[in-house]
Amino acid sequence: RSEIFSIRERVQGSEHPDTLMSCYNLAACLGKQAKFNEALPLARRAETGMFKVLGPGHPDSNDAKKLRMQIETAAKKPQAK
Repeated sequence: RSEIFSIRERVQGSEHPDTLMSCYNLAACLGKQAKFNEALPLARRAETGMFKVLGPGHPDSNDAKKLRMQIETAAKKPQAK
């Protein structure tokens, strides 16, 4: 995990919006690198946390849901070698 994410989690708490955004950003970066096994749990965590803390209608919650769905879809596709 990212050092920044770990620090935010320790200092601000696991449900702070900044911590959740760091989790989202880390998931997005790992997804872009095709590290889906690492990205997917973080995307799920960001989505769940944002829905809980920010509510289902918040734009960040909706972005987190889209990211999780994109990573799940990409993880199911066979990777080119």
